Amino acid sequence: MFYFHGEKGGNFAIVSDDNLQINAHLIGSRPQGRTRDYTWVQALSVMFDSHNLIIAATKVSHWDDSVDSLTVRWDGETITIPTDGEAEWRSAGEERQVGVERTDGANAVRVTVAGLVDMDVRVRPIGKHENKVHNYQLPENDAFAHLETQFRFKNLTDLVEGVLGKTYRPDYVSPVKIGVPMPVMGGEDKYQTPSLLSPLCRLCRFHFHGAPAGINGILATSSVAAMDFKRKSCILAAFFLVYVSRKACCVQGATSNAKKSPYDAAITHYEMLSPSPSGNERAFCQARGACQGKTVVCPDQCKVRKPVKNKKQKGCFIDCSSKCEVTCKRPNCNGYGSLCYDPRFVGGDGVMFYFHGARGGNFAIVSDDNLQINAHFIGSRPQGRTRDFTWVQALSIMFDTHTLVVAAKRVTKWDDNLDALTVKWDGQTVDGVPTDGDAEWRANGGEREVVVERTDDTNTVRVQVANLVELNIKVRPIGKEENRAHNYQLPENDAFAHLETQFRFFNLTDLVEGVLGKTYRPDYVSPVKIGVPMPMMGGEDKYQTPSLYSPLCNACRFQPQSGTATT
Repeated sequence: MFYFHGEKGGNFAIVSDDNLQINAHLIGSRPQGRTRDYTWVQALSVMFDSHNLIIAATKVSHWDDSVDSLTVRWDGETITIPTDGEAEWRSAGEERQVGVERTDGANAVRVTVAGLVDMDVRVRPIGKHENKVHNYQLPENDAFAHLETQFRFKNLTDLVEGVLGKTYRPDYVSPVKIGVPMPVMGGEDKYQTPSLLSPLCRLCRFHFHGAPAGINGILATSSVAAMDFKRKSCILAAFFLVYVSRKACCVQGATSNAKKSPYDAAITHYEMLSPSPSGNERAFCQARGACQGKTVVCPDQCKVRKPVKNKKQKGCFIDCSSKCEVTCKRPNCNGYGSLCYDPRFVGGDGVMFYFHGARGGNFAIVSDDNLQINAHFIGSRPQGRTRDFTWVQALSIMFDTHTLVVAAKRVTKWDDNLDALTVKWDGQTVDGVPTDGDAEWRANGGEREVVVERTDDTNTVRVQVANLVELNIKVRPIGKEENRAHNYQLPENDAFAHLETQFRFFNLTDLVEGVLGKTYRPDYVSPVKIGVPMPMMGGEDKYQTPSLYSPLCNACRFQPQSGTATT
């Protein structure tokens, strides 16, 4: 038995393995004079394959045993568990069956995910007597309904991680002190996740198979014959938790490249099938490898590849490579390979960091044998500050003999309906990316096709350079409230339009360089301080370039082929 210290409102990976992750969301209270929170598990998120099942206790003012305070969500949709007949809900599928069965009239269920885990879950409150005995000092208008859970796992690997999961390793030796009243297990920094739905933490092992349904992925269900139970464990009613606050480093991104695989030309090697009855486009993958012969379906969040008349609806991106995934196309500022805000990165290793650079400066974001991406920074330095506030205003993508620039225009007043995005190809301004039809611009860059496709009516595009990189880019301003909250002190005649970008790379070498690029090295270990509000990455001296179009820096690797167009 052990206690785990966390914090109210925090999310932690209880189990993280190759095929399964279970996160817990903690609620709690800190009475006056205490140095840590009292906390309990309010919700569990069970992630596997491309699916997500959430079991949660509903917040209630006064507890009533006869009233159900348990909620269940499957792939983002709330489901109802019958109270009569077999009193169960089951997913329909072909590979792995999921069942939620009532084991009492209210507030108690058994959850079965075939081949992975069984959970007996009960919702209970903190009663008046318990509140008094432990001096929780809880408010009278909250019963602090929470979950008591017992797990039975199947097929865990020997490298399983998580607060509870690691205790199932065959070589595990408990570090807690035996014989003390409250043996405490550490690991908050290793197992905190950005959200209940995120599979990302410093030691987490799980990756969605394809894109997660109900978040931004495939809506598929499955069934497999259940296997003999291997192990049992129990989470007690309350976690007594202490946590030193840190900023979340990252959130799940469907386009993770943390584990690189060779680019497969089959990414776009598919044949479109007739849509499903609900209008979701389908594709039959003709690729070599694991995805060959499979049918993939666009999720409800983005039913079609190219919404023609309503670009507010996300477009569906089909990837028939070994990833075999379907994703919705918009930049995710908390996903792998993201570059947003006052520049905040999430690296290929999933670790968040800041890189300030300098206003007016240009820096190599990625520099590899066949690709270099530079960023031009704009910014402002209020009186009394020692550094600039900076944002990325433009990106220059250099490859072979070509240069593609995507930039935000300088605008005085922001208007969502006006396009503030510009594109230049080999020094020539592209005369507007079309807004109708396929809403895309294409160029043949020698052996590589280059595509700039609108994913919204204005200010949002997806850029593809075949075999090298994909970028989801959004132009946005610094709003008045953001300016005030961060005390940027920006002038009223400049909206500071800048880019939010998420990158997806193909064929990076093991020696890739750049502010972001180096985080994709297989031997990379992040030097930033974990747990601080703004973990800083240095490297300005290594990665500064003479201009947006220059491939030269102290650590840059890219050498353009002769005849490169740069301006």
